[in-house]
Amino acid sequence: MMDAKILIVDDSPEIIDILRNILPKNIQGQVALDGPSALRILKESTELPDLILLDVMMPEISGYKVCKLIKEDPRLREIPVIFISSLNQDFDKVLAFKMGAVDYITKPLNRGEVLARINTHLENYKSKKIIGKLYSETIQGTIAAMNDMLAIANPEVSNLSNSMKMYSEKIMEGLGIKEVWDLRLACVFSGLGMLSGHMEKASILYEDDESEKHIKSEINKKYDSLALSNDIIGRIPRFEAVTKIIERAMIPLEEKYHNFYPNEIEPEVLKGQILRILIYYLSKFEKNKNYIDILGGMKKSEEEYYSEEILDILSKVQTEITNNEIIKIDISRLKTGMILVEDLYCPDGRLVLKSGYELSEEMILLIRNFERLEATKIKVICY
Repeated sequence: MMDAKILIVDDSPEIIDILRNILPKNIQGQVALDGPSALRILKESTELPDLILLDVMMPEISGYKVCKLIKEDPRLREIPVIFISSLNQDFDKVLAFKMGAVDYITKPLNRGEVLARINTHLENYKSKKIIGKLYSETIQGTIAAMNDMLAIANPEVSNLSNSMKMYSEKIMEGLGIKEVWDLRLACVFSGLGMLSGHMEKASILYEDDESEKHIKSEINKKYDSLALSNDIIGRIPRFEAVTKIIERAMIPLEEKYHNFYPNEIEPEVLKGQILRILIYYLSKFEKNKNYIDILGGMKKSEEEYYSEEILDILSKVQTEITNNEIIKIDISRLKTGMILVEDLYCPDGRLVLKSGYELSEEMILLIRNFERLEATKIKVICY
């Protein structure tokens, strides 16, 4: 059996001793004598268990309730739960599986059966983690590649997508939400629709027009372009979460959510609102760097509701960025994560990268490989 960490939850010291004697020495066992203790251990653990052995009948909270709470927590829901109980009716077993358990072992315990079932679910869990890691790495690679391709194809659009990705990560961090891969992708892919012909024509038509009417028109065109982005993403398997976020970004936040704290809103709705807010805010910020006025206007807006909590976090993020020291360094010293403070041009006037771009390894290499740049030193923020 592979090395693993298992949480045993049972109010019977005798059963705990039996399980400890059954488990091989390479298994690290942790014990909780009741449901609240188990939930507290899981909440406080920096290293989560690979499997949970859970009794059904316990004081204070039943095993069924504990399992349900575990499966409702995004941080814990993937941990396999095996029920161990003297209840052996079909009803009990069916209820356990409905609560999210992967298996059900009845007492008295048989050493061979317990080991076989635990080993099977540990192997399945390990395989899922490996697949999940590969999937995550693929997604991160996709984000980086798409970001850099956009930067080459259209620096203006790339700057918006890249800025939205950076700001969205900081907003989600401020909300205490760790699952952001889908929002990152939504920020990057939203730029695809903005590359369409009608957006370019609109930019040329109003190139020197910075009136409020024109800015709002440009923002609405960006919202409209999200439909094209979704058409493209909709052809990619397993990106349904990304398309839902972009769909939500096309429309204002519904009135039923106006009194909700962000963490109480469904994930795709919340992330869609963040994306919509960032499209509006960054489009305005491009023309007017007074972010306090922009965010104040969004809070007072009668045309559309924006979450004040999200705007407050955005204000803190922008303040941090604004207060960071700007340095001018040689191209050879550029590092990933640095943010451009000024546009980067070739001597012929061709735009290479827009200010606000967060540098990746690939983009730094591309900059270094340019035969000629207007400047050998670049202003950046080490954020």
